[in-house]
Amino acid sequence: MGVEVTTYNQTMSEPPAEFVLSFTYSADEVKSAWRHHMRKKLNLLLDAAVIVLAAAYGAWDWNQNGVSISAILPMAVAVLLTVGVLFALLVTPVLAYRRNPNWHRPIHLRFSEAGIEFRTEGVESSLGWELYNHILSDSGFWLLYYGKDQFTIIPRSAIPEPDTQRHFESLLRRKIPAWTAR
Repeated sequence: MGVEVTTYNQTMSEPPAEFVLSFTYSADEVKSAWRHHMRKKLNLLLDAAVIVLAAAYGAWDWNQNGVSISAILPMAVAVLLTVGVLFALLVTPVLAYRRNPNWHRPIHLRFSEAGIEFRTEGVESSLGWELYNHILSDSGFWLLYYGKDQFTIIPRSAIPEPDTQRHFESLLRRKIPAWTAR
């Protein structure tokens, strides 16, 4: 899944005091995380309902009254909304991966009670937990949000053992209480 090297402190009789992760994202991991983010951001059920209703009304009006603005406008809305949703789910993740050089380099993270240390080529920083305001979690990764469309992706593959994942998730839940699991 794109993880080249994974290390973590491990004495499973008690939770580790820190988690040290080293990995390189794969393009598929980043695109999958971005799609997950976009699905959360968009209301796909509502979008689909609007698309179907607008297209159906436009087709019905076209059938009843022929070519008219009242038939063309709802069909145009349906087409534009469809294009927007497809762009958000298919194109935005690809562009996001290509535009962020940090997703192409090895990343070294150290998570502890005190905060997160981040190191990659040319960047070293220590971040307090207060920077993060929400977590979105699924079977493939954790997204740690620090802005509207800004997040750190932690692939679950970077922590392969289920016990270690549970301890890591426990630390995240203590430090970032706003949590959405999918």
